[in-house]
Amino acid sequence: MVAIVVILSALIGPFAYDLATQTTASPPNSVFEFQEREGGGVIIAYEQGPTLDTDKLRLEGEDPDDAVSFGPWPTDGTISSGERINLTAADGDETYRIIWSAGTDRAFILSEHEF
Repeated sequence: MVAIVVILSALIGPFAYDLATQTTASPPNSVFEFQEREGGGVIIAYEQGPTLDTDKLRLEGEDPDDAVSFGPWPTDGTISSGERINLTAADGDETYRIIWSAGTDRAFILSEHEF
């Protein structure tokens, strides 16, 4: 009987440990503001939240003119509250989504804006 318990523990232990150590990523509480500039362009301002690693951010959306390049975040490194990016090719008819991923297969929309 003891041998069966030891064998089952050896088989089930690693599986249970793997489940216990998996973390579920939750998105950071972040506030982004979108502003259309006079003369063209859009400013995306990171108004509030923790410092974010830009490798975990993507800028997605739709642009009927195909002037804005969507994909990886336009700057490298980190982004902190108060920082802004300027999308000079934008003309204000776009839809934007800021996507955050913790490196897992799950992604979250932090902010979305349609002009």
